[in-house]
Amino acid sequence: MSAILGISLNTINYHIKNGIRKMKTRDRIVEVLRAAKFGLIEVPP
Repeated sequence: MSAILGISLNTINYHIKNGIRKMKTRDRIVEVLRAAKFGLIEVPP
């Protein structure tokens, strides 16, 4: 993912951890599911 976005892996991990903290979730999977539920990200069918 970092190569696609042109940013470092550390930057990606920082933002993922920040999202987990802000959404008060316990892990990445729950964070993605909650973000999809609230319309923050689009999930392909």
